[in-house]
Amino acid sequence: MTEAVASLPDDVRKNLVLVGLSMETGIQPSALQAYADQNGFPFIYAVMPEEYQRAIVEQFGREALIPPFMPHFTITPDRTVSTLYSGKQEPDEIAKELTALVEETP
Repeated sequence: MTEAVASLPDDVRKNLVLVGLSMETGIQPSALQAYADQNGFPFIYAVMPEEYQRAIVEQFGREALIPPFMPHFTITPDRTVSTLYSGKQEPDEIAKELTALVEETP
């Protein structure tokens, strides 16, 4: 994801908000921020409250909470939620998806 985001043109990147949600509900926000900083992740990171986990499982199923499956979904400005994507994707595939999302959003 980091490589995909870095490859995006500025006009696409400025129209995205990327949020990573920690599945570890007990982690301190400062520890999560330090992890993100150490790894150079260009996203907003947040600790996912348990009620968010329940809502995500209701929406997508348990696989949405399995980090090795690399689960991700998009939410557009009009609040449309995509299907759940999982599995490793190449950076260029992710970049194409994000670019298309920005170009399709009014």
